[in-house]
Amino acid sequence: MNRRRFLGAVAGPTAAGALVALAGCVGSEDGIGDLTITVTNEEETTHTVAVTVTNQAGSVVESLAGEDVEPGIGRSFTSAGYPDDTYKVAIEDDRGGLPAWKQTTRWSNLFECPSLVFELRLTSQNSSRNVVTSKRCEST
Repeated sequence: MNRRRFLGAVAGPTAAGALVALAGCVGSEDGIGDLTITVTNEEETTHTVAVTVTNQAGSVVESLAGEDVEPGIGRSFTSAGYPDDTYKVAIEDDRGGLPAWKQTTRWSNLFECPSLVFELRLTSQNSSRNVVTSKRCEST
């Protein structure tokens, strides 16, 4: 079974760009991958998030639900021990009912990308919610 942690970052100002969430991975060897997901809430309301990771066969290999991310806070979900496969990583609003937002990415070829960092920033602009994503590979 994979190891996972959900960590809270230090609270800071909620202005866009003022909160920095740091995420990192140890790396991997022999086709074993590490995943870090960071959710930074730059809005004025608490968001409850769920994380689901499925493999190419469609089996859920990791799931986490009901994690609150308060205003001005960044939280990181880390997991290690993924064998070489193709994974779908989904992060979504978890307040019950239909999700207000959902973001997904694919991760494969652990030889070239042993440690994936997937970051989401929840922001509001002109009374409209934005979910800004970025991802990068870290290697050992």
